[in-house]
Amino acid sequence: ELGSLMMTPSLLAVLESGKMHLNDHVHTGTGVYPVDDNGERLMKDHNWEDGGYGTITLERVLPVNSNIGISQAVARSFKNNQQHFFDLLAKMSLGQPSTIDVIEGLKPAFLNSPKDKDWTNYQLWWSAIGYNQKIAPIQMLSFYNAIANDGKMVKPTLKTGEIEIINPQIASKANIDSMQVVLDHVVSQGLGRKAGTIFLRVAGKQGTSIIGENDFGEDKVVDEYQV
Repeated sequence: ELGSLMMTPSLLAVLESGKMHLNDHVHTGTGVYPVDDNGERLMKDHNWEDGGYGTITLERVLPVNSNIGISQAVARSFKNNQQHFFDLLAKMSLGQPSTIDVIEGLKPAFLNSPKDKDWTNYQLWWSAIGYNQKIAPIQMLSFYNAIANDGKMVKPTLKTGEIEIINPQIASKANIDSMQVVLDHVVSQGLGRKAGTIFLRVAGKQGTSIIGENDFGEDKVVDEYQV
């Protein structure tokens, strides 16, 4: 589960849907948002103890890593057709390739969707931030590389002089341009500033992934994260 790294495909899908634009606003409140009708499942932003971000533009969601912001945008854009969100992700080749030479054990990506029997309406909120998904890091890297490559997704390889194109254009040129600006702002203005340097322009996305669990006995299990 690649967590916050999923925000980038989610935002690109929102832009591709045409339902929202980067200058539209999302309301993150105090950084704590009840996702279900009973208010039992709460989504939180990382700064919820400091009062959250309030109302921000969609362009600002990734630089400040707002779970609520991106989930609000996805829910608003795809509330009438939740499967369309996953159809757009597939059209953008998220989770490709399923095989790469010299990498053993690589499996196809899995994204829980409305086609699955256990799907509930509220799961769309969590899907926007990477829950109930399994994507190999090299597959997610292929997606980010496609954005850097002006929309062209190529298959990773260790061989020289060999290029296999997975998708010649994962999204419209205008939306790819917008994503390049947003990912630049993550590093130049947002929480990814430590990845920046004065010597060249850097774009990217910060985030953490759960890679395992540590069992300390007596029902105490602590997740292990990789930044």
